[in-house]
Amino acid sequence: MLDSSISSQYDMEKKFASALIGALYYALDSLHVGVVVFSKDATLEIPLHNIENINALRSETESLIYTGTSNSYGLGQAFYSALFKIRQHCFSKSADRLGTANLAIIATASMPTTTPLIYQELDSLSKAGATIIAVGTNEVDAEFLREISSEGIYGNYFQAASFSEMSGFIQPILTRALDLAAGKV
Repeated sequence: MLDSSISSQYDMEKKFASALIGALYYALDSLHVGVVVFSKDATLEIPLHNIENINALRSETESLIYTGTSNSYGLGQAFYSALFKIRQHCFSKSADRLGTANLAIIATASMPTTTPLIYQELDSLSKAGATIIAVGTNEVDAEFLREISSEGIYGNYFQAASFSEMSGFIQPILTRALDLAAGKV
């Protein structure tokens, strides 16, 4: 789930997502990826599918279009809508791969206005079996990142000054994904 509300962060956010997808692809036996982008609204930009060509998927991720900004209230609505789309299109019974770990990674550079709907949707994602890892910039309250991420052995949230500094988080996120896939979390 990618936040496209801040243009100066969006290109770095897409590169971070592309690098993370590549790392997960080479580390896991099986990987299905879907990408939901949010700012003014939420859109399923890359439908959940099995990866046949990792380079094409990474290129598609890096080519996602900047859709513009939103005020914090509108961003909160779009954030909720993005969570809903993830659950419906990536973690529903029809989209789910039985017996496979489900991981949702939320990358955001903006602090949305939080609403009860966001927390209800996070609860629904958790009940659907998704583990959530949140990554954000210093513009996003660390407590919010902690609240939206899943509990676990480790903290499942990461924060840096900008997405250009988040490459150091790829290995810890990869470790959590491998532990999740192995049933250790």
